[in-house]
Amino acid sequence: MGAYVTDTHALLRYSGLSAGRLSPAARRIFRRCEEGRDSIVVPTIVAWETALLAEDRAITLRPSFAQWWDTLAGTPHYSVHPLDLEVVKAAYGLTVLTDPSDRLIVATALALDLPLMTGDSRIAKSRCVRVVW
Repeated sequence: MGAYVTDTHALLRYSGLSAGRLSPAARRIFRRCEEGRDSIVVPTIVAWETALLAEDRAITLRPSFAQWWDTLAGTPHYSVHPLDLEVVKAAYGLTVLTDPSDRLIVATALALDLPLMTGDSRIAKSRCVRVVW
């Protein structure tokens, strides 16, 4: 059983809420998670980015933002990881990543020593974390 951290767009693309395609590897991991063969960690900052997208009406969460996240958090093999001191310490010094949310998402993967599912080329090029895409 593998464990992975997801970024915002990977989660939203898999959920059908965001344009763009998932890589075959990312799609396979999400499916394996639903089958109970892998697990996916969702950084709390992903919930915040999702909130901003919903407020801007870039995405629509049904039945509501809170219920969508409660459902995800209650789904077996998905877990929401808090923004804790270990994540902040891991984010310190990741200055190659200029987006604060990206830094915290990468830091979550680093703090947990897990690969990150992301199609973000800036994160991949930074080589700060193992990337699956």
